[in-house]
Amino acid sequence: MTQPLTAVAPASKRRNLVDTKTAAVIAKVTPETLRRWHRSDTYTGPRPFRPGGQLRWDADELRDYVESTRKTVTS
Repeated sequence: MTQPLTAVAPASKRRNLVDTKTAAVIAKVTPETLRRWHRSDTYTGPRPFRPGGQLRWDADELRDYVESTRKTVTS
């Protein structure tokens, strides 16, 4: 017998998605800055998702990106 398919990703693959306002607090920038990053062709950080038409950012990826860019800038 086979296992039934599930719509929920395993815990190791789940994303901690947050809205733009919360993501801005994490990145210590304004929500408009995040929206500008999203529209930019030169932005190399984590891209948001659009479930239901709303921008959602992976909080863990965003934290990692902010930490890596701050280390580069301060080094």
